[in-house]
Amino acid sequence: MKRKIKKLNEENLIREISDFFITLDIKKVLQKITDTLEKRLKVERVSIFKKKEDKNVFEFFVFSKGEKELKRMEIPLGKGVVGYAYKRGLPVIVKDVKKDKHFYSLVDQAVGFKTRSILAFPLKLKGRKYGVIELINKKRGIFTRRDVEICRFLSPFISLALENAILFERLENMFLGIIRSFARAVEAKDPYTSGHVERVEALSYLLARKSGLRGENLRIARIAGILHDVGKIGVPDRILRKPDKLTKKEFEIVKRHVIYSKEILEPIGGIEDVIPGIYYHHERYDGKGYPEGRKEQEIPLIARIISIVDAFDAMASDRPYRKALPAKKIVREFLKNKGKQFDPELVDIFLSMEEVKKILKTL
Repeated sequence: MKRKIKKLNEENLIREISDFFITLDIKKVLQKITDTLEKRLKVERVSIFKKKEDKNVFEFFVFSKGEKELKRMEIPLGKGVVGYAYKRGLPVIVKDVKKDKHFYSLVDQAVGFKTRSILAFPLKLKGRKYGVIELINKKRGIFTRRDVEICRFLSPFISLALENAILFERLENMFLGIIRSFARAVEAKDPYTSGHVERVEALSYLLARKSGLRGENLRIARIAGILHDVGKIGVPDRILRKPDKLTKKEFEIVKRHVIYSKEILEPIGGIEDVIPGIYYHHERYDGKGYPEGRKEQEIPLIARIISIVDAFDAMASDRPYRKALPAKKIVREFLKNKGKQFDPELVDIFLSMEEVKKILKTL
């Protein structure tokens, strides 16, 4: 019977380890690791410390039960029980932190937590020290040799999962940096829209989150916000820079920028899901927009989001033919066009956002 229970526990542990590699999202990887360790080792909290490659500091991650946001901070490499465990390269058990000279209380102060006992074990990957994990406050009894054995077994798997997720995060940041630079290069054609890309990216992401989108859909909303006007590279400068209102013929040329965006982005692999939010962001809720005259739910949600944010930033910014509109007038325009130009539910969410209220107060 004991052998069967042991085998079952080992099989469960292997399944839990495999879950570390299901996603490359750093937040989800960290959450899975901390949840697994809290449950398996029966502790109150798990903290992860990764040695920064370019600095003598730990990057400190904490994401435990009930917390919505991942906390990150830096602490000196040699500080605390974590620093001691890293230097030794061996697990360290502290039964009572009040009696331990290595305990570094500033971390508790920073995250608002009270540490009583610690099991710190080094993370090692490919023969090098990668960081340290701290298990904090054993719920019953004290940390045991069995706990240390489990930690030693898990250490390389946790290190690899973190390394993969952090590498992916770096690649993602590099990708976002490249497309932001590309979008800014296009934006430079029109001196009156400086900063428009950053503002639309930020507010599109926030509105998407407030609207219930999560995970990959939030990423799509961010990328679509960055690239929503990339097709303007195909619009002649004389039209983009015109200080007066456009003629009907000139406006027809500008309207083609969504088609140019689609043509530019379609050959790029991996962003197929981003294109609809860009291509349809000038559709109207009542079906009177372009390029296809779609209406209501026929318009992709991300396109409806960008439509609101794009219009807001246009009204809240100076243009060659007018100054930024007053806050009250912007709100009136949105309320007047609920169900006409804009998705009415999204308008209500957007106007309720604190970030939008702050911008309106400056106008």
